[in-house]
Amino acid sequence: MYSEINGRKLTNSANKEIYLISDYKLQDLKNIVICDAIVLDYNDKEGCNKFLRNIRQSLIESIYLIPVFILSQFDEVDLVSVELSDGIISTINNPLILEKTNLLAQRRDNLKITEATSTESRILNKLLRFYYTRNKELTPVLNSKSHIGYEYPLISGHYKVEESIDLLALLNNLVDQDLFLNQFVDKVKLCKNCSSSFLNYREVCPKCNSFNLVAEGLIHHLDCGYIGLEKAFGNPRQLICPNCEKGLWQFGVDYTKPTGTFSCNNCKHLFRESTKNVFCFNCRNITTPEMLINANIYSLKITENGTKMAIGEVKKEVEKTEPNVSGFVSFTTFTTFLEYEIQRTKTTNIPVSIGKIKIDISINDKNRLGHRFINLVEEIGEFIKNTSLSGDIITVGPNDVFLIISPFNSLTKLDFLLGNMQISIQKMLSMSFPEYDISVRVKSNFIDGRTQKTEMINDLIR
Repeated sequence: MYSEINGRKLTNSANKEIYLISDYKLQDLKNIVICDAIVLDYNDKEGCNKFLRNIRQSLIESIYLIPVFILSQFDEVDLVSVELSDGIISTINNPLILEKTNLLAQRRDNLKITEATSTESRILNKLLRFYYTRNKELTPVLNSKSHIGYEYPLISGHYKVEESIDLLALLNNLVDQDLFLNQFVDKVKLCKNCSSSFLNYREVCPKCNSFNLVAEGLIHHLDCGYIGLEKAFGNPRQLICPNCEKGLWQFGVDYTKPTGTFSCNNCKHLFRESTKNVFCFNCRNITTPEMLINANIYSLKITENGTKMAIGEVKKEVEKTEPNVSGFVSFTTFTTFLEYEIQRTKTTNIPVSIGKIKIDISINDKNRLGHRFINLVEEIGEFIKNTSLSGDIITVGPNDVFLIISPFNSLTKLDFLLGNMQISIQKMLSMSFPEYDISVRVKSNFIDGRTQKTEMINDLIR
């Protein structure tokens, strides 16, 4: 029997609407909501994986929560399909299908109706409800084609390539809120500019920065003390010291071979230790290893608090309307960047500058301005973005505070920059809103690796 879902209904003792799908070309995703469960034929690996991804990437609960099983008799199923499915079976009469379908139906019945207005809150709702009903961990899958080297199949599709850091920030925020418990999986290094993990580490000449280098062997003639390039000693079978012209016969007695050196094919400079840089294949940015983002990859397991929020026993906080400034990161993402910088300064002992621009306005004046205040903050945000460096990380935090992490500015330079911004913004406010008492405060500090993230944020947003 075939239905509008373009599949075959499987006979089962509970008379559940369970369908086997083998043809994915004409399948309409929204039609699967009539099913209690579906079984996807893995003979068409590409079609199966794509259709399964489409199901789980939906933000419609009746679609992304549907039980899905993979039918594979001979082939090993890819890791993404394993993570997104509810089980791998080799026969269509496997009792696991009905058993798991009934269990998932019972857990879905516990879910209360919740409202989510923003995309981020819908993604959060989806994460909580999917992993509550499945009672399993959110597991990262190694993927060489992924921007960060790993993907979280259930939610990675909701983020653009350049938003990978926002995905990691969301997951870190879930742990901070005690909705999920994390377990370390791996540590990846990401480009500071675009968050890509597709990096090339290069040894470069300390004189001209060329990476066209050749490793050269050295020979130390013990008798006369001369140290030179191995090729200057002539035939390897009959070494002759170019300094004293004596023959070198026995290694360890006549001569030794110290650690080698490098020769630059560009400027011909000889040196023992090269410097290192990192080239990003994605954005072509060149930086030093110290400036990379060290990001931890975790698996996550839902907590008791997460379970309560998943089923609707605990309501999420009312979403705040925040100014939208192009080029700014979200406050959650900013705190994640701050954590990365704190960890990096612990390793390198190189301090990074952080600062704030605070708009001081009374609650009454803010209410009188209404939406004009949001427009004002966005206008100030555009000014800050255009005045700061391209590598600066900027957000709008609580209490109308702009926060800036400036990896390439010294504290003195950031102080000077913030002072100029303060003068310009204050003039703009005085001209645009002369009848309102609005002032601007600035402050800067070091990220030194000793002060905790929360303490630093609380100090700045006051």
